[in-house]
Amino acid sequence: MSTVIIILLMAYTLIEPQVCITGATTGLLLWFNKVLPSLLPFIILTQLLFKLGLIFKLEKYLGKFSYRLFGVSGSSLVTFVLGSIGGSPTGAKLTKQLLGNISNTEAIKTLCFSNNTGPLFIIGTVGTILLKDVRLGYFLMIVHILSAFTILLLTRFYKTPSSQNVVRNTYSNQKFVEAFTESVQNSMETIVYVGGFIIFFSVIISILKSLSIFNVLIASVAEIFNVEAVLLEGVVLGSMEFSNGSALIAPYFGQYQNVLPILSLTLAFGGFCVFFQTAQILSSISLGVYFVSKVMQGVFAYLLTIILYPVYQTFILKVPTIIDLKGVVGYLVLFVSIAIFLYAYSSNKNFTLEKAPLNL
Repeated sequence: MSTVIIILLMAYTLIEPQVCITGATTGLLLWFNKVLPSLLPFIILTQLLFKLGLIFKLEKYLGKFSYRLFGVSGSSLVTFVLGSIGGSPTGAKLTKQLLGNISNTEAIKTLCFSNNTGPLFIIGTVGTILLKDVRLGYFLMIVHILSAFTILLLTRFYKTPSSQNVVRNTYSNQKFVEAFTESVQNSMETIVYVGGFIIFFSVIISILKSLSIFNVLIASVAEIFNVEAVLLEGVVLGSMEFSNGSALIAPYFGQYQNVLPILSLTLAFGGFCVFFQTAQILSSISLGVYFVSKVMQGVFAYLLTIILYPVYQTFILKVPTIIDLKGVVGYLVLFVSIAIFLYAYSSNKNFTLEKAPLNL
């Protein structure tokens, strides 16, 4: 089946080259103008933190507090903070750096709550540019952090054997010049991989949008579930690549009341583009638990937006509170169904729901 789809995609690029070129150009510009300048400096800096051993120095101060409160080491807590500030795939990159210094189970837990969308994209791109109100960007960022923090709290129930709780600082400190040059090299490799995934998924999105059968299917499903077709299209395409999905959904803010909850869901889930970026970075780790956690984070973000936005709207935006719960269940059911279907299709022996050990 995969071979047939690949052949069909190749044939379509020959039949409709302009559609594919437009998609690739959109992805390239998105990566070059938004992702590269906001993500690369932070990846370099986080790499420096590890190579200079600073993460493990923070572990000495946070270790006992972090484990008692959250059930994870101080290094994992620092990774949560840095991953939330830097944006994906910073959390995945940091988790990979921790491998060998924390238990296998804790590595999976850390990945679940630390690989998040960064504030520069949420506040700058979504809030300021797409929604034209930076205050909405801050609101979406607050909800995003709260949904990730909820996952952090839930990972306490994903038990780590007590014999594996001790963080082993096996990372040798390096001289600054050596650490800096290696950080730049490794970060450039990562950012190029990220660009490749964004461009490819932008092409897929461009192809889908050009297909009449896709538009008819979206309209039919939207009618069945009593949801807006344009927003459902954003959910489907945002499940593949969140930045393109955000750009499709945001223009309808003010026209439909479900725009902000769906944006929150899309940003929290991250899309399969980020999922495959993570798979490339952490090829030795089972991503099933991570996938489930991202679906849960998307649902939490959606519900938190519905709950908190009226309060934010009243006291911060200072406009009348208007909330429409139409289609809430429909959007959630469709989102979870789409995510599970795409995951099941792309699943292989490396993407299982088992607590598989890492092959170190």
